[in-house]
Amino acid sequence: MPSKLQMYEQMADHTAKQVTGSFGEWTAFLETMGRLYKYPFHEQLMIFAQKPNATACADYDLWNKRMGRYVRRGSKGIALIDTSGDNPRLKYVFDVSDTGGRENSRCLNLWEYKDEHQDQIGYDFASRFLKGKHAFFVCTHTDKSHIHNGFSYEAMADRKAELSAKEKELTAKIAEAQSRIAEVNVLKTQIVNYSKTRDVYVAYRKSGYSKKFLEEHEDDIIIHRAAKKAFDELRLKKLPTVKSLQIEFAEKLTEKKEVYAELKKVRDELRDLTVHKANYEDLEEREKRKEKGSCRFTIY
Repeated sequence: MPSKLQMYEQMADHTAKQVTGSFGEWTAFLETMGRLYKYPFHEQLMIFAQKPNATACADYDLWNKRMGRYVRRGSKGIALIDTSGDNPRLKYVFDVSDTGGRENSRCLNLWEYKDEHQDQIGYDFASRFLKGKHAFFVCTHTDKSHIHNGFSYEAMADRKAELSAKEKELTAKIAEAQSRIAEVNVLKTQIVNYSKTRDVYVAYRKSGYSKKFLEEHEDDIIIHRAAKKAFDELRLKKLPTVKSLQIEFAEKLTEKKEVYAELKKVRDELRDLTVHKANYEDLEEREKRKEKGSCRFTIY
């Protein structure tokens, strides 16, 4: 039976497929995104799956301590997957509709889209997405039922290729760090073994490699020879100290953790970009069928 965390992970995957399944689902999701624009994409998906009409969400402490509001008894929190730590865990937020005000409650100002915002929104979106790599101008129009914005498909494809290359590079770095960590572990063990059995092996050599001495100290001699063989395979001219290996081990662990965190960000953006790219292709096809003028950022 899947855990609670696994159930919500499955919910997120299902919702991502659901919102890209039809124009209606996608525009409904965009409305939720517009109200909860400060949340990352994966958390917007989770909020949409559990409370699509949410307007302002925050955790219990923020409502209670900073906003001076209380969460109503019996209100069900919206589960989000927190990936900020080493292991994913669930955290919960509550919509403003699940809270009540007190005398000292702070005023809650909800952002509302107005037609005069559209040019600035289009410009900010294009600037953030294109990151100064392309010139553009924004063309936005409103239909009766929706606001239609477009963006450069080519820029998306370029960004996806860039992220894929970065993912490959970071994956190789992690593999390299892991390989060195394993090598350092083996080397530390062999150096300790070599040091512990060195006197026995010197005595064995002084005995003229006596068979009797070998029988009496066979385990130590085998361990010593194995350590020396490992050093020869690594082509070590000088043995490092155990302390220096411990320092390198810690540095490689830190490096691996940092690279893994960067890799996670790259993969998250790749996942989001794949969804956006699929939706762009779907909307572009629909616009062609409608034979309407499309809105997009024109790239030079």
